[in-house]
Amino acid sequence: MSTNEPLPGIKLFDLTEMNLPIADTEDGRKFVVGATALKRWARLEEIQGAAIFLASPASS
Repeated sequence: MSTNEPLPGIKLFDLTEMNLPIADTEDGRKFVVGATALKRWARLEEIQGAAIFLASPASS
């Protein structure tokens, strides 16, 4: 089995409604800055094109 993932292991750092309570805290911001290459939360619109491509037959 093989899988494609636009952000391997970084699901926690996608900014969504579910993790907004974390994103709005100073500790949450400090953690993301120290744990990600871009030093910020990912926005879904930044990865949606890659996700659609990887889910399509064109990626095979």
